[in-house]
Amino acid sequence: MNTVTGKVQSDQVRIVLSGRIDSNNAAQTEAAMNEIADGQILPLVIDAEKLDYISSAGLRVLLRLRKKHTDLTVTGVNSEVYEILEMTGFTELMTVE
Repeated sequence: MNTVTGKVQSDQVRIVLSGRIDSNNAAQTEAAMNEIADGQILPLVIDAEKLDYISSAGLRVLLRLRKKHTDLTVTGVNSEVYEILEMTGFTELMTVE
């Protein structure tokens, strides 16, 4: 199970992810993230502090989001998710903290 929440702030668009992103929920997660971020020109910050796992389907969601929003930062990443992002080269495509 996962949840996606977000809000537009004065200086950024913040999306909070929790749970898992895998092939079972990647499409719903992407739709929810796009609903929050589409049309925004502010920097996009994804708070992944409560994200436990991301599969290749979840990585595709991040990649498509990165193509739309060049100023993308993923924050609060746990060591397991960071390892996945690092091994797949995502730490070179976006700021990951």
